[in-house]
Amino acid sequence: MIFFIIKSQIKKILLLLFLLNIFSYSAVLAEGPVVTEGFDEVVIIAADHNVWAEFFNSHAGWQIIDEGISDKNWMEYWGLSNYQANYKLYQNPGTNKGRVRVIRFKNSDGRIAPSIRPHSQSWDTGGIFDFNLRVKDLDYVNKSMTLSGWKAPTEPIEFRFGKFHVKEWLPVGPDSVQLALIERISPSLKGWPALNKMSRTFNATMIVDDLPAAEKFWRDMLGFKIYLYHKGASPEPGNNVLGLPHNLASSIHREVYVLHPKGKNDGSIELLKFHGATGRDFSKHTDVPNRGISSLRFSVEDIDKLLLRAEKFGFTPIMKAENLDFLPDQKADFVALRAPGGAIIEFYHVLDKGNQ
Repeated sequence: MIFFIIKSQIKKILLLLFLLNIFSYSAVLAEGPVVTEGFDEVVIIAADHNVWAEFFNSHAGWQIIDEGISDKNWMEYWGLSNYQANYKLYQNPGTNKGRVRVIRFKNSDGRIAPSIRPHSQSWDTGGIFDFNLRVKDLDYVNKSMTLSGWKAPTEPIEFRFGKFHVKEWLPVGPDSVQLALIERISPSLKGWPALNKMSRTFNATMIVDDLPAAEKFWRDMLGFKIYLYHKGASPEPGNNVLGLPHNLASSIHREVYVLHPKGKNDGSIELLKFHGATGRDFSKHTDVPNRGISSLRFSVEDIDKLLLRAEKFGFTPIMKAENLDFLPDQKADFVALRAPGGAIIEFYHVLDKGNQ
């Protein structure tokens, strides 16, 4: 009898904690969302523009929509002195989101900054692990990019993930940037009319050590919703897209959240936690101008509201600036936060012509 009484009390306590968690989360959402869409720009910091021009022009089939030199206001935003920066902004033709901005910083002494995730393994934590692009013919892309010097932990792997049957490849290229190239096999891909060679960016992954802290940032503070959750290991030992040792693939569990302000897979972020595999931690290597996938950029309507929400949850801006030259003929206010795991997440508000 005592056992059942204690068990009943434990159930009541757990239910209370569960309800408190729901109500605290709902209270945050009741204040209104601060981010309503997924990221629309990925920032790469590079040592050489030419290698990225080759990738985007030859392999991805994208085009440059803007290029120029970052002015002193940008340098102040980044907190850099004795630097110059120039950029090229790439976009998949036929879409106005999922852009990639490549920035090259030049120091007065000629020093090239280190990579954020040099020679990394998939289970190494910190920074932004990859960003995703859809492709039409992954086998062809694999051959052509390999000839251009890209490497990956495996050949393209075909597998099933929930209801999706896909083929995926994780190549690493210049500046230790890792991509996730995905060919959908089934169900048939719909709503991607601009997919010629490679699509716009639509997801970015962070390998995290502290999953609850990451959830606090993305779900609790920003109010992102779950598009997909999965936890499990490979069904059997063998080759796998993440490059885990074949004999351990079925024993190392991977916990995955894909999150988006509206619960979509379009500008979403992916949190990946390895249970049973540990490696290096790159979370302190993410400062600008270190090279690699530097940040994700989200458009917001009210930066002040975002800052109030961040303060409530204990997150302090690491960069902030107003009236920066941004997209062609546009200016924007910017603020940057550091997510758990070190990734720089930027939020911008495009200004009306009268406020520029």
